[in-house]
Amino acid sequence: MKIIIHCIGNYVQGTGHVYRMLRLTNSCLSSSKLLNTKNDILFIINNKQYLANKILIKNNIKCIKYTDDVDFYNILSQNESDLIINDCLNTSKDLIKNQKKYTHKVVNFEDYGSGAYESDLIINSFYNKDIINGNNIYTGLKYTLLSPLLSESEVSTFKKSPKKIILTFGGSDPNNIVLTVLKFLIRNNIEKKIHILVILGIGYTHKEEIIEIFEKHNNISISIDEQNMISQFQSSDIAITSCGCAMFEACYFLLPTICISHNVREILHTELCPKNTIINMGLFSNLDELTLITHLNSLIESEDKRNNIRTNMLTIHNEIKNSYKNVFDLIFKE
Repeated sequence: MKIIIHCIGNYVQGTGHVYRMLRLTNSCLSSSKLLNTKNDILFIINNKQYLANKILIKNNIKCIKYTDDVDFYNILSQNESDLIINDCLNTSKDLIKNQKKYTHKVVNFEDYGSGAYESDLIINSFYNKDIINGNNIYTGLKYTLLSPLLSESEVSTFKKSPKKIILTFGGSDPNNIVLTVLKFLIRNNIEKKIHILVILGIGYTHKEEIIEIFEKHNNISISIDEQNMISQFQSSDIAITSCGCAMFEACYFLLPTICISHNVREILHTELCPKNTIINMGLFSNLDELTLITHLNSLIESEDKRNNIRTNMLTIHNEIKNSYKNVFDLIFKE
């Protein structure tokens, strides 16, 4: 089977899309029934997707860059494929119709554009069916492609007194949420109550400011381009995240989580979380310091509250657990 992957990764929309496609690629390569070599998968990205290019190079994945639509379709015409996978947010009807000239099947992730109805399969793991619906559209967390190692991983250990909080806001954190939240926490002496671990993504561009804060305060640590998020979630007790992959990973590990949305689209992701699981702060532009600190202190101080949230999160955990099999059954079924 020959697969073409068309994805994004930039400073505005982050790195979740390209990382999802890398996880899919690695899982395909580990299954000899699907692919023989890396040469059976080709990544195609727009030349403005700088972070996607950087991440693919780091992972020794070959990619071809295009400049415009004409260039893109020329590349498709020169590279025969059985399947094209788009992970680039909403697609247009024209894009999908044109792609179908060069392949047998088109699959899209996280798409509620007009192209969704032209595609053979839509996997909207972060949306519910109220956003977009159809016979070819599959929604919900049971189709989430987080790390394939999740199903083999133990959840975080519950502690009566929480020891560590993790802050992570995506691969690029375009709104620099981490700096604002970290300043809120320090101003309210949170680091005197609990260790703060700050995770900065590969595309984060304000590292010097965070490092400066780190050097002035005890009980704060920083990890840049963390390669073992599973271990970090397992060893944490509370999380503050944006509303992308990290939010659902935190939920999978049963971490009481306060979430802050970068944009309106991310708010849609929170609708998949049952009542009394995440603490949803809404848009970052509306973030209120007192409300955030009140919620956080409540989690730190109340053993019962954290335990109840963990129990409620089991629904999310169980949905995500077998998501790889669910996605592979959809994409590669005969």
